[in-house]
Amino acid sequence: MHQGTVIFFLETKAFGFIKPQSGDKDIFFHRSHVAQSDVDAIRAGSRVQFEIGTSEKGRLQALHVRLLEQQEAEATSDALGALAWEHRKDET
Repeated sequence: MHQGTVIFFLETKAFGFIKPQSGDKDIFFHRSHVAQSDVDAIRAGSRVQFEIGTSEKGRLQALHVRLLEQQEAEATSDALGALAWEHRKDET
């Protein structure tokens, strides 16, 4: 999996570009390749992870695009929940 930042997303046309963290050339993505749970939240500046594939025209494109912020927020939330649980167990 690759990581990068959405630098452009035109919702009306359903496509955008990702700047890979590796510094490689910007890569095209289409809304249809964004995880269903992330479609409404994706915008310029979003940190994402993705795979690279080839379009029907033979061009590179991002596939299986997922937001990293949401995953990081969920992980932080889970960790905080675990800490709160441990704290409550200590109080009893």
